[in-house]
Amino acid sequence: MVIANPHPREALRLLALESSGVLDTPENPSLDALTRLAARLCNTPTALVSLVDKNRQWFKSRVGFAGDETPREQAICAHAILEERPLVLPDLAADARFVDNPWCGGHSGFRFYAGAPLMTSTGLPLGTLCVMDVAPRPQGLTPDQLQDLTDLAGQVMKLLELEPVLEWHRIALKESVHRTKNAVAVASAIAAQTIAESPTLEDARSLVASRLHALSNAQSFLLETDHEGAPLRALIERQLAAFGGADQRFSVEGHEFVVSGDAAEGIGLAIHELATNALKYGALSIPSGRVEIRWHRNDDGGLSLEWKETGGPAIRAQSTRVGFGSVVVGALAAQKIGGEAKLHFPPEGAFWTANIAASRVVAPN
Repeated sequence: MVIANPHPREALRLLALESSGVLDTPENPSLDALTRLAARLCNTPTALVSLVDKNRQWFKSRVGFAGDETPREQAICAHAILEERPLVLPDLAADARFVDNPWCGGHSGFRFYAGAPLMTSTGLPLGTLCVMDVAPRPQGLTPDQLQDLTDLAGQVMKLLELEPVLEWHRIALKESVHRTKNAVAVASAIAAQTIAESPTLEDARSLVASRLHALSNAQSFLLETDHEGAPLRALIERQLAAFGGADQRFSVEGHEFVVSGDAAEGIGLAIHELATNALKYGALSIPSGRVEIRWHRNDDGGLSLEWKETGGPAIRAQSTRVGFGSVVVGALAAQKIGGEAKLHFPPEGAFWTANIAASRVVAPN
């Protein structure tokens, strides 16, 4: 038995195979249909989508073959990927390269093989679409069968390239459904509790619309980003836009981080609520008032976020009644960010702190 040489671009080929994300993934019904079609068109009992890894060949799809993989040194496909064209071997028992190969010859071994390479767009063969028979075929495949096998190999490659993309979209859809359910639950709570605590229907209508707009703003921003979450600075500035933006009255400081979808939703609602109250009663209610928003990374990998008002009117005694605004910047925000969220009222102005858990920090941007 002759072991196939490594491909001339083996390192790049293995990198492409690993990067494809296809190895050891579940069966794909669409791919299995192409494998069955290859066996039928070539009139063979066996057809395989074989991916040649560093030490093995792994079968993404198979017809008439029981195993999931074989050692690479026994792989006929390891020889086929060295060829620029489909490799057709009419009688494996008569080929010196496959003498003593446990898969060839004998009473139950394969005698015929034809394999078309699965080529990337950069010309790297990841494996083959191959057909095999236990009987030799001196005439090999007809020209039409060889063309069919080659065409099917091209379609197999397109499916292999598409599979990770479809999986990503499946995960993204699942996350979108999760976020939608959360948004609906939060929106329902906003409407119910805001109406319950508002003195008039008109007050309730105005406040509900404002809070739902803040929620919508955060959700829309998540959909617009290409991240698994949202860039923190851009999220905050997006919510401040309704209050004049991050102009001279706002100071926004901190290195950019991407926070998870849940954290972005909680922070977005809290920032809107804080800005609304600052405009009505706090620092933004008079020209001299300012708001400082800053954050930094903690030793545990999380973030400390602060909202600090200065230069506003003197803080009056706070009511002990807990309205929905207090819930938004307190319990709801804490649930979303995975850490504490507290609002204090020192004499100089409202001061809000939020500890965003490390699990809610996706990455530095």
